[in-house]
Amino acid sequence: MRLCTRKTVPYIVVGMICCIIVAGCPGGGGDGGTDSNNNPEPGSNINTTIYNGKADIIIDYYDYNFFGNLIFIEQKSYQHNVAVETGPPKNVGSIYEQNAINLQIMTTTMGGEGTFGMSSAILNVALQGGPVLLQYWDLNYANQLIDGTLVDTHIAESAAANQLYAWEDLAGFISVLLFYMDTGTHITGRLSSDVADIQIDGQTTDGTRIFSIDVQANN
Repeated sequence: MRLCTRKTVPYIVVGMICCIIVAGCPGGGGDGGTDSNNNPEPGSNINTTIYNGKADIIIDYYDYNFFGNLIFIEQKSYQHNVAVETGPPKNVGSIYEQNAINLQIMTTTMGGEGTFGMSSAILNVALQGGPVLLQYWDLNYANQLIDGTLVDTHIAESAAANQLYAWEDLAGFISVLLFYMDTGTHITGRLSSDVADIQIDGQTTDGTRIFSIDVQANN
């Protein structure tokens, strides 16, 4: 019998106060194995790995004119400290995240221009009821290479976890607002035991912020 660890950390999603439950078992679990796509099956030996480094973010800002057309405003660049965490697929009971690994990427501070958060899947715990598995990304991971697409924002469940902060003009007042990465956002890169070299490209759900994120982090 192996002893499993379990911790709960705060997480903010739209319209509710929630937590991510992060569960891990030292040394992985089960007999392991892979499927036909070389993706580990639930229970494979996947250890949690944390990388720290920098993220360079470029945002192209657009706005709608009187005729409803998108007009380019400006391009801004940012650099923030970032943390990358990989681990076994999330699960609630026998229901597993359908990815080879769980991937979390987040700037170490949130709320400033250019800060962001990316989650392949989370366990969402509302104020009432038990945990619910929410998967956002379809990821392929093999031979240290990762590639995937954001397929569900979960905005309908008030649980959008793939986020980007950018400035917005509100009747002449500039404020930093929270935007949500749209479906079709793409991720690619390399994840080894000691390096996370990741690129994320996409746009926000309203189409007014097009972004490119380059993550360079080390374990």
